[in-house]
Amino acid sequence: MWETGRVFIPTGYCPTIGVAGSSLGGGLGNFGGTYGLALDNILELSVVNSMGKLIVANQNVNSDLFWAMRGAGSSFGIVTKFTFRTYPAPDFVFVGTLNYAIGMFPQVMNIWQNFVAADTGPTNVTLEFTVGNATNFELQFTDLSGNDHRFEQIRQLFPIPHDVSKIKFPFPDFLLYQAKVLSNEILRPGTKMDIPSDLARLNHFSSQPVYQKRKSFYVSKIVGESQLFELQSLLERMPSTVAVWFDGYGGAVRAIQPNATAFVHRGSTLYNVIASYKVIHPDPFINEAGESYVRHFFDAGREIFQHNETYQNYVDEDLLDYLARYYGDNLARLVQVKRNYDPDNFFRNPQSVPIRL
Repeated sequence: MWETGRVFIPTGYCPTIGVAGSSLGGGLGNFGGTYGLALDNILELSVVNSMGKLIVANQNVNSDLFWAMRGAGSSFGIVTKFTFRTYPAPDFVFVGTLNYAIGMFPQVMNIWQNFVAADTGPTNVTLEFTVGNATNFELQFTDLSGNDHRFEQIRQLFPIPHDVSKIKFPFPDFLLYQAKVLSNEILRPGTKMDIPSDLARLNHFSSQPVYQKRKSFYVSKIVGESQLFELQSLLERMPSTVAVWFDGYGGAVRAIQPNATAFVHRGSTLYNVIASYKVIHPDPFINEAGESYVRHFFDAGREIFQHNETYQNYVDEDLLDYLARYYGDNLARLVQVKRNYDPDNFFRNPQSVPIRL
């Protein structure tokens, strides 16, 4: 898309799925504040329905199916074609990172959550919070204007970090940088990732088996000081195979009404918390410790955050109330659409939208 028209589509962060998996359930990435989720930029879908017929779904034709598939797409049909809204790609992207010791977590997290809640910053700026190990964490700032002046302004809100990095990327190099950061651990040794054109050569043979467990929940309130210290204590016990991300849901993502698509996690939603363990070469003991921690983190989060929503793209087989957590107030309408388009429940999985509640 860059080579033919210097345009792009906003997609999600996850490197282990294609655009279909990301956009049918959500798809938050670095461009979300400006352009929304991947699913917010779908203009039309070509869908094979339960009768084996190819139909079109957009705002004017099969509009209820179009609504449902943007958030719960796997329950309704097989998408053979996507039409996306495209945007001019920026010439440069600026990335700045602030690194802190875990002891600074309550102070930095408090500033970050209030920054996200205010949602008054530039929409083309993303500020993500990542705890990659039990001793350190980082804030990553991305500015689609390619300039660093807003980074310098925003970093004044936070304590002095122990390390700062700043890089200005041409847009194709930014995509390569993101791919390396997100995919490096799962690529097979020797996979070439030196120049942007190498991305076009990646396929499912480029990766090696990855064993992972993710649990997520959405936060819709400011967390108090005592809860932040409790969260720090929890993170300090995090195994080396686990990482925790805090993804802000501001700008264009929050501006869309929760019932505008089947993706309900908007409005009062401030951010998403994801706890993930991942191993390339599985060791039963390490796997058990990582998975146990992720489950404990989720359960402890119920007390700290009072969460009741989960990102449906991170399927969680542990959940008994998964339908309510994935779809909230949109669930009843989803069930009705399911009855209309797939009355025999042909497209089903263990957590798909049912034909009746």
